[in-house]
Amino acid sequence: MTDKKRILIVCQYFYPEKISSGILPYEIAVELSKEGYEVNALVGYPKEYYDGKKVQKKELIDNINVKRINYPQFNRQNKVGRILNYFSFCFMILLHFLDFRNYDYCLSYTNPPLLPCIIAFFSKIFHFKYILEIYDLYPDAAIKAKVLKEDSFVSKLIDMANKYSYRNAWKIITLGNECKQYLIKHKNVNKDKVEVIPNWYKKTQIQFNMQSKECDNHINILYGGNMGVMQDMDAILGLILQLKNETKIKFILAGHGNKKEFIQKEIDKNNIKNCIIYDFLPKEEYDQLMDQVDLAIVSLEDFAVGLGSPSKAYSYLSKGIPLIGILNEKMDLYKDIVTYQCGLVKNPTNKEQLYKDILNIASNKDRLADMRENAMKLFDDKYNLDIVKKQYFKIFEL
Repeated sequence: MTDKKRILIVCQYFYPEKISSGILPYEIAVELSKEGYEVNALVGYPKEYYDGKKVQKKELIDNINVKRINYPQFNRQNKVGRILNYFSFCFMILLHFLDFRNYDYCLSYTNPPLLPCIIAFFSKIFHFKYILEIYDLYPDAAIKAKVLKEDSFVSKLIDMANKYSYRNAWKIITLGNECKQYLIKHKNVNKDKVEVIPNWYKKTQIQFNMQSKECDNHINILYGGNMGVMQDMDAILGLILQLKNETKIKFILAGHGNKKEFIQKEIDKNNIKNCIIYDFLPKEEYDQLMDQVDLAIVSLEDFAVGLGSPSKAYSYLSKGIPLIGILNEKMDLYKDIVTYQCGLVKNPTNKEQLYKDILNIASNKDRLADMRENAMKLFDDKYNLDIVKKQYFKIFEL
């Protein structure tokens, strides 16, 4: 690279916060810095997903200039608290508008929902190329989940802000082709503006222990992450209820969300002994939990196709954990599971088939071993950071 281009990454969560929406921007920032770009990060001050010692507001981390912004943080376990957090962070970004000067590119994300509009506006003032990465599409997801009404003030405000940010973004990154097609069809976004780049996982961080798995005489099935409106938790609960008397099968749930309390009550009410539920776990603890897992569930409601992505899948594949996909057949990940034969998928025409397949695997370790190898092959082909980072480099080289 002859000219050292300057990149600003803006996001609410960042290192050292132990959440994927903070870890992923940090990891791509590190890779861009290694490639020779001058990388700066304007981020929220860590609180909710960090319980370590106090961090500095300004510091150099892995050659990344990080500036952390204090903003009022409320309890995000309720709807009002989440909305206040969104607006408070965006308001503080507005107050730091001078930090957007003298950059070639700015990369930001769809969380909080109004952040893209603000940065799109700054891009017109300071003349940098704005790259928007979409994790979840709001208000569409909230409307389809019946959390927001389509004609509500909040929905109209976010929708209007989105149209402005899509129009003024230089590039838009989506995690899958289904989201790209949704933007083209429903938001009239120019297809040439949209790049599909999946999330990733750093395989070198964890090691798959095949030997310990061979000593097990039972199957551990994990569901981890958000238990919210976009995840088909009813189907997952149905699996657990259907297999509650199978002593060789154990379910492990870990995470949080507005459906978690309901799931816990149903587990208790039905006196289910082969299911354990944990709260949200930091990354290190979650990695350790995955060492105990034979299969992992990834799920998305049908209405959410194109509006979100089950990002935990990448971490599972990196450890060679086969997937149980409770997904729509139009999704890239569903197609990957089928093509690579690295797991099981729900059958829309035969709901009982998934139960039978899980029972079959519980008594067929050779089939499970084949799926593990295929899972790692899929990861190496598509979701390894070494593969994904090159797709980012191509954008910044345009």
